[in-house]
Amino acid sequence: MKGIGIAITILLFMRAEMASVRAQTPPPAPATPTVVEEGLPTPANNVTVNVLGLLYGGLSLELERAISRKVSFFLGPSFAFASAGELSMFAVGGVVGIRVFLSRAADAPRGLWIGPAVAVWYQRAKFPMDDVVSATGFSAGGLVGYTWIFERRWVVSVGGGLQYVQLELEDADGATIGFTGIAPAVRASLGVAF
Repeated sequence: MKGIGIAITILLFMRAEMASVRAQTPPPAPATPTVVEEGLPTPANNVTVNVLGLLYGGLSLELERAISRKVSFFLGPSFAFASAGELSMFAVGGVVGIRVFLSRAADAPRGLWIGPAVAVWYQRAKFPMDDVVSATGFSAGGLVGYTWIFERRWVVSVGGGLQYVQLELEDADGATIGFTGIAPAVRASLGVAF
C-alpha cells in the first residue's frame, strides 16, 4: 500500500511540474494574415469599372489579381463611342499592366500603388460624305494611385499619371480624328472584390 501512495505522489508531482513548464512557455505567435482588415486577409481579386470613361462614352472594365503580397496583374476590355454631327468613331480594345503596392500596412490589391499599363485599340471612324476609315491605336504609360476595399467587398480605386497615346485616323482627303502625344491618364474606378 505504501508503494501505491509513493507512485501517486510521484505522478502528482510530475503533473504539477509539467503544468509549471507549460505555464512558463509562451504560446506560439499567431500566423500573420496577408493583410489585416478587421482581422481577415484582403481578397486577392477585384473587378472594377472606370466611371470616368462612362462620362466620355467609354466603358473600361478591369480584372485585377494579386500575384504576390506586393504585386498585382490586371487586364480588361475597353469600348468607346463618340459622335459629333456627321462624324462618329467607335473603338474596342484591351489593357494589361501591373501594380506594385507600396503600403507597409496593406497587401495587394489594396493600398498605395504605382505601375505601368499598355493598351491597344481597333478603331473605326465615319467622316462626312460616308468616308469610313479604320486603324489601330495604342497607349503606354504609368499611374500612381490608391485602392480601398471596404467591408472586404466594395472597391474604390483612384489614380493619375501620364501616357503616350496614338489614336489617330486619317481619310483620303487628309482629315484626321483622334490624338497622338502625351496625355493625362486618370483612374476613378468602382467595383467588387472577391
